[in-house]
Amino acid sequence: MKADIEANRDLGRDLDAGDGSKADVAYAIYDGGDTKSKANQIVKRIQLQGDLSEEDRARLLKSHEDSVMAVDAQLADDKRR
Repeated sequence: MKADIEANRDLGRDLDAGDGSKADVAYAIYDGGDTKSKANQIVKRIQLQGDLSEEDRARLLKSHEDSVMAVDAQLADDKRR
C-alpha cells in the first residue's frame, strides 16, 4: 500500500514534467488537444501503463471521462446561476 501511495505521488510529478512532444498528441483528447493539460496527461499515463489489461485500461479511461464530464456539467450549472 505504501508503494501505491508513492506511485501516486510520482504520477503527479511526472504529469507536471510533461514536455508536450508530437507523440503526445495521440493522447490529447480533452482541452482542445492541449498535450500539457492534466486531463490529457492522465489519458497518456493510463494508455502507457504496461501492466494493465485492456479491460482495466478501458475502465480507467471511462472513469476519467466521467470525472471530466462531471466537472464540465458542474461548471455549466454554475454559469446558469
